[in-house]
Amino acid sequence: MEGPVWSDEGNFLLWSDVKWVDESGVTCGMIWKWDETTQSLSKFVPCSGLIGPGEVPDNIDDFVEGGSNGLYWGWEGTKDLLICQHGKSRIVRINIDDVDENGEIDPSLVTVLVDSYNGTALNSPNDMYMYNGALYFTDPPFGKQLFSSEDPIASAFEDLSQDIGVYVIQGDPGTNTPTEPESIINFGDPGADEWEAPNGVAINNKGDMFLAVTDFDYPRFHVHAYDAEVGEWDLDPLPLENENDYSINNNTQGYPDLNDGVTYSPALDVFFAAGPAGVHIFNGSTFELLGFLRVDDLSANNVLGGGYLWLMANTRIMRIPLSESAAALAAGEEQGGPNFAPSPSPEGPTSTPPAPSGPNPQFPTDDSSVTESPSATPSLAHRLSSNKVLLMVGFTLGTWFLFMVW
Repeated sequence: MEGPVWSDEGNFLLWSDVKWVDESGVTCGMIWKWDETTQSLSKFVPCSGLIGPGEVPDNIDDFVEGGSNGLYWGWEGTKDLLICQHGKSRIVRINIDDVDENGEIDPSLVTVLVDSYNGTALNSPNDMYMYNGALYFTDPPFGKQLFSSEDPIASAFEDLSQDIGVYVIQGDPGTNTPTEPESIINFGDPGADEWEAPNGVAINNKGDMFLAVTDFDYPRFHVHAYDAEVGEWDLDPLPLENENDYSINNNTQGYPDLNDGVTYSPALDVFFAAGPAGVHIFNGSTFELLGFLRVDDLSANNVLGGGYLWLMANTRIMRIPLSESAAALAAGEEQGGPNFAPSPSPEGPTSTPPAPSGPNPQFPTDDSSVTESPSATPSLAHRLSSNKVLLMVGFTLGTWFLFMVW
């Protein structure tokens, strides 16, 4: 499960199943929908990695991950859905109202936002983040894995369309699509033996870029400081506290050393970074590791919405209730729209969130589609700093809730 987005307006969650297989046996992906109002799960867009104009790859039946991956609300808000398509190596844009009751959409209503750089096809756009009206996205080769390869990941790195990197689209291109992105960080061609590529990306209130680097030998996070005077990022990553501990000392519970998506809350000034067996929580300004939420499963992505932190955990979707104070601060923080994050500022955040108060919001316990899992109650591997207790009260007192996607 990948790339969740929450809609306050519609009171629902969308996410990608990048490995969903259709009736013909093609791994073309699915965008699922959880409707909080009706407490129902539905197939929103089948074959989400292939919708829209353009030819389907001749070898699509050999794709390991041909579906959609990262999702993001675009410049026009929570009707404007941006979709990273592994199946067609691009990012497309749809109005969700154009999707009919059968999950189908006219290809002419799907806009190809970006599909190349300098005239060469992208690898497989993976994750996105909008900051100050600009859309940042990562382009690793994970969508290029093939069933027929003896080592699918190694073969993906051998078959790069171009250098692996991080790109930006400066503002809403409107009808000027496909558009030409700008290259921000170039990882080059690491080779089939290295398997190093950017994955999740987010930017804090000061403009610093927090980047998950997927590397099975040394999974880590990079912080690229923003220089407000020149308006650029320092391409040499800052040292991140406890970075070496990430793949050495944290208990991965037997799961691969894989870090993935990153979510940032501007109001809470906190990064939620998915990693082996759980979610790493970092102070958004100092990058101090505040805590670790243990999931005991592959943790791919997460998003805040509706008073919860939603977690993509392999074949499960989990959520943890926030404290009322944290939920109120993060309300309306749907990740997208031109004003989602403030302009870069050397001064950083101007206020500290207030202390928590009141009871935690609870999930209805009489709903048969959601099951309570006491055994999955999260534990903290690190003591949290006192100024972030407001965020974590709901986590430590709340109970995990989950539902299975088949």
